[in-house]
Amino acid sequence: MRSVILALLLTAATPAAAFEATGNVVADALLGALERGGYQNLAAQSVDRSGSAIVIEGVTGTGPGTVEGATTDMTIDTITISSGIVDADNTLIADRVVYSGTRLTEAGTDSTSSVDTLTVDGLRLTSDSTTSGLMALLGSFDTLSVSGISAAAPEGRSIIVDAISATVDERDVTEATSGSLSVTGLRFDTAMWTEPARSQIQSLGYDTLDIDLSAAGRWEADGGRTTIRDLTLSAADFGKLSLKATVSGLTGPLMQSLQASAGDFAVLVAALQNVVVYDLSLSYLDEGFADRLVDQTVTRNNVPREALVEQLVGMLPTLLEPIGDPALLAATSEATRSFLTDPKRITLSITPDTPPTVAQILAAGLMGPQALPRLLNLEIHAGE
Repeated sequence: MRSVILALLLTAATPAAAFEATGNVVADALLGALERGGYQNLAAQSVDRSGSAIVIEGVTGTGPGTVEGATTDMTIDTITISSGIVDADNTLIADRVVYSGTRLTEAGTDSTSSVDTLTVDGLRLTSDSTTSGLMALLGSFDTLSVSGISAAAPEGRSIIVDAISATVDERDVTEATSGSLSVTGLRFDTAMWTEPARSQIQSLGYDTLDIDLSAAGRWEADGGRTTIRDLTLSAADFGKLSLKATVSGLTGPLMQSLQASAGDFAVLVAALQNVVVYDLSLSYLDEGFADRLVDQTVTRNNVPREALVEQLVGMLPTLLEPIGDPALLAATSEATRSFLTDPKRITLSITPDTPPTVAQILAAGLMGPQALPRLLNLEIHAGE
C-alpha cells in the first residue's frame, strides 16, 4: 500500500525514453518533468491555448509498478499551465499548474490510485535537475495543494486523504528556509495492520483511523538553527501528539556528511557533539485512547480504576530509581495519577539554563542519569 501511494504522487524514478514533442515549448517542458519522474511513452491528446493558459488534455504514460518488472499505467485528464514560460536556461516558470483527474493502475492488477486535483503555485522546473521522483515533477514552488487522494490495493483495502497542502515561506538555502505542511482526513482501516497490533487496536473499538497532521518550522543556514514551531499528529476519538523544539548545529555540511556516511557510528558521535538543544516540549492530549485502554485493563483484571492507577503509579519509583531525583519522582507520580484518573493532557518539557549538546545528554543518560533533571531542567505535568 505504501508503494501505491508513492506511485500515486508520481514519485517513481527510472530511465525513460524520449516522448513525442507536442510542438508547444511550455507543454513539452512539463512533459519532460514527468519523464524525469520515471514515466515513459508519454503522449497527449491535445494541447491548446486558453487566454494566458496552456491546456494539455489526455496525458498518458507508463511507469514502474510496485514490484520489480511490473508497470503502472498513468493518465491525467487535464493539465492547465497558467502564465507559463520557458526561459533561456530551459527552466519552466509558471504562476500555477493544475493537474486534474490523475489515475494510476498497476498493469494486471486491481491496484488503483487517483488524485482529483493537484495545484502548484509559483512553479519553477529546471531542465537539468538531478532530483528524481516528486521533486523532479514539482521543482520549487510557493504553495502546493492536493485534494481527493485515494489508493486501493487488490485486496480491497484503501487509504483516503482529503487534502494535503504545503507552503514555502523562505527558500534561500544560503540564508534560511521555512514553511508549513498539513495533511487532513487521512483515513484507513486498521485491518491493514499486522498482528498483534491489529487485534489490540480493534479490541479498543478502532476499526478505522482518521488522522490529521500539521507541521511548521524554520531552518537557518548560519549555525543550523532549527525551530519546530509545530508538529502535531492527531486522530479522531484517539488523541493528539504535539512537539515543539529548538536546536542548533544542523548545518548543511553536517547533514550532507550524515547522509554520505549513513550507519557510520564515529561520524554520528562527532555530529552529536555539535547539535545543541535549547528547548523541547512534547505533549499528548487524550481524546479517547487512554480512557479506553484504562477501562479495558480495569475490565480484564476486574479491579477498580483507582486500584489500577495506584498500582501503575507504584511502579514509578523502581523505573526512576537510576535518576534518583525525589522532586522528579513526585512530579511524575502526580502527573501519572492525574492523567490516568481523568485523561486530559500530559506534557514533558525541557528548558535548560545552559543548553547542552545531544552528546552531553546521551552521556549523562548512560553514565550519570541522576544529572539529567538538572541538566535539562526537566518538567512533567498533567492537566488542561
